[in-house]
Amino acid sequence: MKKTIFFLIFCMCFVSFFALELTIFHTNDHHGSLFSYWYEIYEVAGLAERVSLIRQLTESHENVLLLDAGDFNTGVYESNLFRAEPDIIAYNLIGYDALTLGNHEFYGGLERIRQQIEWADFPMLSANIFTLEGELVGLPYTTFTMQNGLLVAVFGLTTTHKQLHNDFVVKNDIEIALELVPRLREKADIVIALTHLGIYDLGVDELYGSIRLAYNVPGIDLIIDGDSHTVLEEPAYVNGIPIVQAGERGKYVGKAELSFDVMTGKVSLSNWETIPLMREFNDPPFEVDNEVFEAIEVFKQRAIEMGNDLLGHSERYFRDIGVRNRITALGRVVSEAMLNATIEYGAEVAMTNSGSIRSNLRAGEVRISDIHNILPFDNDLVVVEIPGTVLLDIITVSFLEKVDTGAFLQYSNNVGIIQRPPNLVIPNLRGIEIEPDRIYRVVTNSFLADGGDGYSQFEYALDTINTGITVREALIHYIQTNEFFRATEVTE
Repeated sequence: MKKTIFFLIFCMCFVSFFALELTIFHTNDHHGSLFSYWYEIYEVAGLAERVSLIRQLTESHENVLLLDAGDFNTGVYESNLFRAEPDIIAYNLIGYDALTLGNHEFYGGLERIRQQIEWADFPMLSANIFTLEGELVGLPYTTFTMQNGLLVAVFGLTTTHKQLHNDFVVKNDIEIALELVPRLREKADIVIALTHLGIYDLGVDELYGSIRLAYNVPGIDLIIDGDSHTVLEEPAYVNGIPIVQAGERGKYVGKAELSFDVMTGKVSLSNWETIPLMREFNDPPFEVDNEVFEAIEVFKQRAIEMGNDLLGHSERYFRDIGVRNRITALGRVVSEAMLNATIEYGAEVAMTNSGSIRSNLRAGEVRISDIHNILPFDNDLVVVEIPGTVLLDIITVSFLEKVDTGAFLQYSNNVGIIQRPPNLVIPNLRGIEIEPDRIYRVVTNSFLADGGDGYSQFEYALDTINTGITVREALIHYIQTNEFFRATEVTE
C-alpha cells in the first residue's frame, strides 16, 4: 500500500513538472529585401541565404513554427516591380507557416493583395481589416497541431494608426481582439498574437501599438510584433504578456521558446533572443539555397532588362542614413523634385515624410531601378492650400514629436528651420517667417495628404488637387533635367 501511495505521489510530481515545448522563429518588416545587402560593416542575408540560416537553426527542434509579422511589400526595385511575387515564392520555399498583413500590404489596393494571398502557400492573417462590402481581407486566425500534441492558435492584427488604401475598412484592433481571444482560448493551448502594430516608447505613446493591446486584452501568451522596426535585447513585458520584435529587412530572426505546463495549462516564455542574419566582411560567406536563389534570380534578370534605362549621373553620394531625425540632402532632392513638378499648380513649398525614402542615391550612374529603390511607394503629388497656422503646426509637430520616426518631414530647399531647444521651432520660407494668416500652396504626397503618419492637419486644407503625377515620376524628371545630374555626360 505504501509503495502504491509513493508511486502515485511520484507520478503526480513528475506530471506537474512535465511541460510541452514550442519553438517559434519569427521575422518582420522584410520590405522586399530579396537579395543580400550591406548595412554599415555587415552583409545582411537575402532570402536565399536566410533559408539556409533558418534551416540550420530549426534542424535541432521538433515543434517549430516560422512566422512573419508583416510588411513584406515595398522595398527594392525587383520586389516592387513584380508586386512582391518573388518574395512570396521565396517565403513558400522557405516554409513560412503564417504571416500577418502589415500596412504596406494594403497600399496597393484590393486587387494586388488578393493576388498575393493567392500566390502564398501559407495563411495571411488580419482580423481587423475588411473590404468595403464587409468581408475580411485575410484570415482572422489559424491553428496548428504540433507533433507533441500542442494546439496553437495564431491571430493577426494590422495597425489602425496608418492611413490605408480606400479599398479597405480598418476596425478597432482592441475590440476585435477582445472578442476573438476568449474564443481561441477555449480551443487552443497557446494563443499567439502575430501583429503589425509597433512597439513604441512607454513614456510617449503608452496606449499605442502592441503595448496598448497587451494592456487591454488578457489571455494572450505572446505578442510577436512588427511595424516599428524595433530590435529588442529582451522581451518587453506589459500586463504580464511578453512582446517581441526582430528589427527589419532580414537583419535578425527572433527565436521564442514557449513552455506549456500540462497540469496547470500555464504558458511561459522560457527564452527569447534575436539572432543576427548578418556577417562581417572577413566572416565565411553565407550558404546559399540554390532553389530559392534560382527562383528569385529569374525576377532579377527580368527587372534588369526593364529598369536599366539611364537617367543621369551624380557626382555626390546622397545617403538615407539619418533621414528620420534630420533634414538631409537626399530629402531636399526628393522635395525639390516634387516642387519642380508642381510649379504650374502654384506650389510654393514641398514636404514629404522620411519614411517614404528607403534607399541611397549613389554616386555615378542613376537608373530607373535606383529611383524605385529610393521611392518604393506609389504616391501621387497632391497640392493643398492651407493657412499659415496649419503649415506652422505641421512643421512644429514634425520637429517636436516625430523625430526618429518615418513621420519626420523633409522639405524643399526654400524652407529653413531655426530650432531652439527644448520646444521652440521657427520655420521660414526663403528667409521670411511663415505668416499665420496667409494661405500657402504646399505639395506633399498622397499618403500625407490623406492624414498618414498622424498628420490630421491636412483635413483643414481649403483646396486639394491630386495632380496624378507620382513622386517617383517627379524625381525621374528632375534627375533627367537638373543641371547637377547632367554634370557628366550621360551615354549608354
